[in-house]
Amino acid sequence: DELVYVNYGQYEDFKQVEEMGINITDRLVIAKFGKVFRGDKVQNAERFNASGIILYT
Repeated sequence: DELVYVNYGQYEDFKQVEEMGINITDRLVIAKFGKVFRGDKVQNAERFNASGIILYT
């Protein structure tokens, strides 16, 4: 499986990835720590049907 980079994991970041034609469904996403509450990042990953999320600093 591939990791999909979603910048800070904000809703807008997920939308931008989707608009680029990159499928997030059932994929693991990776997001930078910060800017947004980490719970919101997880919620956004769920909204876009990602299989999971990795946060890094």
